[in-house]
Amino acid sequence: MTVSQDPQIFDIQIDLGVAGITRQGFGVPMLVASVANLEAGFTERVRSYATAADVAADADLGALTTARLNAMFGVDRAPNLIKVGRREADVAQVDTVTVTGDADGDYTISINAVDFAHTASGSTVTAIRDALIVLINAGGEPVTAAPVSTDQISLTADVAGTAFALALASTGSAMTSVATTASVSVDSELDAILAADSDFFHVVIDTRVALDITRTASFATTNKRMFWAQSADADIVTSVTTDVFSVLKSQANRWVTPLYYSDAAAYYDARAAAYFAASNFDTEAPTASQNVLAGLAADPSLTSTQLANLVAKGVARYIPFKGVACTSNTLTSAGFDTELVVTGAWTDARMTEAIASLMIRSASAGSRVRFGDLGFRRIDGEADGVLKQGERIGHFNPGTTEVVGTDRANVAAADVTTGTYRFAFGGQYSGRVKEFVIRGIINASFAGLSA
Repeated sequence: MTVSQDPQIFDIQIDLGVAGITRQGFGVPMLVASVANLEAGFTERVRSYATAADVAADADLGALTTARLNAMFGVDRAPNLIKVGRREADVAQVDTVTVTGDADGDYTISINAVDFAHTASGSTVTAIRDALIVLINAGGEPVTAAPVSTDQISLTADVAGTAFALALASTGSAMTSVATTASVSVDSELDAILAADSDFFHVVIDTRVALDITRTASFATTNKRMFWAQSADADIVTSVTTDVFSVLKSQANRWVTPLYYSDAAAYYDARAAAYFAASNFDTEAPTASQNVLAGLAADPSLTSTQLANLVAKGVARYIPFKGVACTSNTLTSAGFDTELVVTGAWTDARMTEAIASLMIRSASAGSRVRFGDLGFRRIDGEADGVLKQGERIGHFNPGTTEVVGTDRANVAAADVTTGTYRFAFGGQYSGRVKEFVIRGIINASFAGLSA
C-alpha cells in the first residue's frame, strides 16, 4: 500500500519580542463562559481547575459551565488544567458628536470611512445637526443617529459588539466627539482574558451563535490560538455557501477547527478540545481525528448527502468509524490537519525559546551572540535541535528537516542596521493515515504471496 500526502505549507515567523506559549500552555484549553452561565461571585477574569473535584467545589460556576467542565474532565484523556474566562454580555458602541457652531462650510462625519457631508449656509447648529442625522440614517452603515439636546448626535451601533470607526472633518465650525459607551463583544472579552492570563492555547466558547463564532475566529487568527468552533446550523449540512463554516473556509482560516453536531446542547467542542489538549507536544505527536470522546454519542441524524456536504466544507463530525464513534475529518478551515497547525505553533514556540535561551546563556557567560557567521551558525544549531526533536517525537518524518542559514556577507544592509538575522527551515509533516485499503487472498490452495 502506498500512502501519499499532499504538500501543506505552514509559514512560521519567529519574533523574540513576543511572549511564547509555555510548555504547559499548549495543553491548556480556555472555556469562555458568558456571565449568564456564571454566578455573581465569579468576579475574576480567569479561574483555573485541575480536576473535576475543583469544579464541584466552586459554587460560582453556573450549571451549564459546570456541565461543560465536567464533560471536558470526563474524556479518557483529560488535560491537567482547564481555565474558565469570564465574558461579559455584548454592548453596542455609542459615540456622541457635538456641533460646536454654525459657521458656513462643510460638516462631515465619517463612519467606517464612509463620508456623510452637509454643506451649511446660514444654518443653525440644530439644523446642521439634523441634516447630518438624516444623511447617516439614510446611509448604509450599521449605525443609528439620534438627536441629543440641541447640538449633539448620538451614534449607536446597530449590532451590539460590532464596533465602528468615527472621524470628523469641518470647514465650518469645529465638531467634537466623545466615546460614550465602548463596544463589548466576545473578541474584545477574549482580549481582556488574554491580558489577564495568556497561558492557554485552545479556545472553546459556550454559544453556537454564528456572529460569536466569526468574532472568536478573528481573535484566534490574530493571537494564534486554536478555536474549536461548534455549530448545529442546518445550512452547514447543505450545499449552500453562506453558512458560518463556509465563510471561514473561504477565508482559509487555519486557526479554527469547525465541528458540526446536530444537537447544539452536545459538548462536542469542549470534549474534542480537552482530549486533544491532553497530549504533550513535547513528547507526543497526537491526532485530532479518530478520538473517542466519552459521554458523546455518534451524531444520529446525518444522511449520506449531509455527510458529503460536511466533507466538502472541511467540517469535522462525530460519527462511526469502522463501527466506533469518534472524531472524523478534523481539519482547520484552511484545510490543514489540526495537528499540523499545532505542530507549526509548537515549532514557533520552541525555536523562539531555544534562540532566546542561547542569548541569555551567552550574556550570563559574559559574551553575546555575534552578528556574524559564528553567531549565525549558533542560531542555526539551536533551530536544528528543535527540528531534530520534532523528528524524534514524530511531528516530522525522520531525516526530512533542514535549516538553511545566511552568511554575514549576504545580509541586507537594512538587516545589518537592525541586527536582524534571517534563516529558513523546513520539515516534512509526518501526516496521518486517513483511510486504508486491504487486498487479500483466502482460498484452499493459498501458498503465500511470495511463493
